[in-house]
Amino acid sequence: MAMLEYKAVRHGRTFTRVDRWFPSTRTCSDCGVIGEKLPLDIREWTCRCGARHDRDVNAAKTSWRPDGPTDQRLWS
Repeated sequence: MAMLEYKAVRHGRTFTRVDRWFPSTRTCSDCGVIGEKLPLDIREWTCRCGARHDRDVNAAKTSWRPDGPTDQRLWS
């Protein structure tokens, strides 16, 4: 991790460390609701707010937010 942090600073980027147990793939990037656990072979899912998500893209969106993924209520 030190190398990633160093490279980020060197190139004027922000490095954010996310807890390994943060449910990034099942947290809706639109409304912040944490969905149910899904098997790994399910690559897309729909939130109860109606938003449709690709698991990997959604994980990237929920892992990077200006306020960070730190609050269990997230960004409702």
